[in-house]
Amino acid sequence: MNNLFSIRRLSVLLNKDLRQCFLVSFNTLLVFASSYAFLCIFSLFTSFQFTPDDRIPFFFLFTLLFVMMLPRLVYGNVNDKVKGIEYGMLPVSYLEKFVSMIITVGIVAPLCFVLAIFTLDNLFVLISPEDMGAVGFFWDGARYGINISSTLESLGSMFLIQIPFVLGNLYFRGHKVTKTALLLILVHIVLIAILIIFGMRYAISNPFEGSTEEQLYDMVADSNIDKWIYVIYYYVIPVVLLVLSLLKIKKLQYK
Repeated sequence: MNNLFSIRRLSVLLNKDLRQCFLVSFNTLLVFASSYAFLCIFSLFTSFQFTPDDRIPFFFLFTLLFVMMLPRLVYGNVNDKVKGIEYGMLPVSYLEKFVSMIITVGIVAPLCFVLAIFTLDNLFVLISPEDMGAVGFFWDGARYGINISSTLESLGSMFLIQIPFVLGNLYFRGHKVTKTALLLILVHIVLIAILIIFGMRYAISNPFEGSTEEQLYDMVADSNIDKWIYVIYYYVIPVVLLVLSLLKIKKLQYK
């Protein structure tokens, strides 16, 4: 058991990965932070009230792009035939590499990014006049029609969105983010087509008069398809992708 997993080895590897993550992702974080700062500064010169409702979409967009790019930024060379040799020969198990990777790019780095943008946002709110610029704190979002609990839930779902990019980074050798994104789009198109076919077959076998939106929702609810989609999308697919990532890291491991 000690050969497969050791807290001491994991801590050493995690420390190495976090330092590497900071070095390679700092410039990317700086670009997104600067872009966000530019939007806030621009609102000052245009006398525009940049409310939380206006800033949240940019906050989510920059966070999403950052978490999508992270696996390639930090572990982009692990499957390279030459550059990946060093990673493959690290004196740690494939399980420890997997755990360290998930903690680094799935938890610590995204959290640091969110805190950085959140701190930057608060600073602009503090220095902005009351009638222009970045006005209103995120946590006071109820005044601007923002549901804080759903916002936090959306941030948490960023981890699920990142999982395919962790797997894509391990399998693809070039243009990893682009290829993974295109593959995700293709998969979603296929899934939507399957759902449409299923819905049409269900409607034919369970005919109902009229075609109101409420009746359609009732049909979906009766079939429990929404529950199945939720379970598959939020539990089954992420677990499968994580297992495939673990197996790929094991394959990259030098004996």
